[in-house]
Amino acid sequence: MATDDDEKKTKEVAVLKPKKLKDGRWQVSLGITVENGRRINPRRQFQIRADAQEFCNTEKLRRKAHGEITANADGTKVAAWMKMDARMEAAGVSLSDVKEWIQLHDDLVGAGAGSLHDVGSRALEDARAVQLRGTVGQCYEAWAKWLISQKRRGRYRSNARNFCMNFIQGDFVHRAVENSADDDKAGSKVEDVIKGSSIGDEEDKGWTGFGADRPMLEVTSITMKSYLQYHPGYFGVLSAWLGWATNNNWLPRNPCLGLKPEQPDQGSVVTLTNAQATKFLQAAATEKDWEVLTYLVFALFGGIRPEEFRKVSKGSPTLELRWEYLKEDGLDVPPELAKTRAGRTVDLDPVLSKWVDYIREKRGKELAGSMPNRGWSKKWSVWRKKHWEGKWPQDLLRHTFGSNHLARSQSKEITSRVMGNSPEVLEKHYWNWRTRKKEALAYWGLTPTVVMKK
Repeated sequence: MATDDDEKKTKEVAVLKPKKLKDGRWQVSLGITVENGRRINPRRQFQIRADAQEFCNTEKLRRKAHGEITANADGTKVAAWMKMDARMEAAGVSLSDVKEWIQLHDDLVGAGAGSLHDVGSRALEDARAVQLRGTVGQCYEAWAKWLISQKRRGRYRSNARNFCMNFIQGDFVHRAVENSADDDKAGSKVEDVIKGSSIGDEEDKGWTGFGADRPMLEVTSITMKSYLQYHPGYFGVLSAWLGWATNNNWLPRNPCLGLKPEQPDQGSVVTLTNAQATKFLQAAATEKDWEVLTYLVFALFGGIRPEEFRKVSKGSPTLELRWEYLKEDGLDVPPELAKTRAGRTVDLDPVLSKWVDYIREKRGKELAGSMPNRGWSKKWSVWRKKHWEGKWPQDLLRHTFGSNHLARSQSKEITSRVMGNSPEVLEKHYWNWRTRKKEALAYWGLTPTVVMKK
């Protein structure tokens, strides 16, 4: 067994340093080791110093490659190294390769990416995942079928198709396809765009296309960061798609994690003032446009979402909010129209009930059938541009309802239940902090009698 004196003597040995002998040769000590209870000190001799120094450098690199940092090693380790060296030679791996790997390992650990072994293992798993799966186009098609199976709303599926195809095909190519009604013409336009000189200009302006034939694994965080700088509004849909791809083994991890664009500070939520709401109601009533007036009163005083009035899905029948859903105690929004897909009942506030009576009286016929008719989106767009200057704020009518309801109730819990949102979402997206309770009480007093007198 080795003693303390043996260890002391070990430290005194000049390990892996050329030492000139009396006969002119150069000797290198490999270090004192203990093998089978015996203390040994293997050495190597060389004719010239250069050979001895080269051996020292090689042996140091070899020991570092095998994880031995100290100069000494027992016989078992040396035997293991010799076997490893034989395998390296059979695999065609040189010590220079090992040196690069060691440096790469240090760089990866220093960058917090993990060890070379961990990174390599993940890369191998990723490569196998690509072999088992397919391209970005195939992944989107699989996700689109899943959305249908989950009965996701047609509007969401439409946005998903547009956003994902924009990412896959590119801005310019995608527009060429969308602008053509003929499939053959669309294909030729895509080919012309790809071959044409204009694609270079588009590359300076935005995303030119990922390519549906490329492996899904090539969708990396770097790729998404590059794309989202041009399309920050697409983050939600793309992150949902790639999150699904991750859960279903198309990707090892969601490349959108940590890339959510910062939303600009837009101040408080934009809502209609009481004067603006009155102007809208007056205009629709004066023009006897009962379809627009119906939309306005149920959005302003019932909080109905735009997509809950009319739902158009490709390949599915058109769904519409109908007068038959109106009961004495409220308006039933069926599950297929409701955003939550669970259905909900909208309470009839006194001001809303008075507007319903007003429409029933002025129309002079029974309230039946769909509230918005065919071509409603175009009609509402035309009417809105006629009575509103500038860009129309998103969900302006529903924001107005939510903000005034909250100012009157002074309870996030009550208003969030009425609107079908969480209190956190309500406060962040529907609460205009400038709305006062006095103004809200006046808002809920905008009956037909009050509005038509102004």
